[in-house]
Amino acid sequence: MRADVLAVLSTRQTPVSAYDVLRALRPGKPKIALTTVHRALATLVDRGFVHRLESSNAYIACQCEEHGEAPILPVRKTCGSVAETVSTEILNKLSTIARNLGIARRGTLSRYTESARPEIRARTTYDG
Repeated sequence: MRADVLAVLSTRQTPVSAYDVLRALRPGKPKIALTTVHRALATLVDRGFVHRLESSNAYIACQCEEHGEAPILPVRKTCGSVAETVSTEILNKLSTIARNLGIARRGTLSRYTESARPEIRARTTYDG
């Protein structure tokens, strides 16, 4: 099941919801339940094969071969496409700001832009 879910995500250029994955799998697996898709997605996220965009509750296949840092996932608002990158410098700055505010970072950093220009609003999830 995880391989099937990953195959669906690997063919998409934009993040997809668990419901989208379910709809894509239903023709070949008509009895599949949404909870099964959620479990497969959770396992794939835990193992680093898939990233969850918390702000939109959507998923995208990991585009890097390997990374030791939390990914930054720029999302274009105009088309919804996502490009994965890692920036130790940005993550260190955000961690310092969060630490100074007494909050801990969790999850991934998602950037939302109207276009590919560098005018970017950063958005991430923090506990605190």
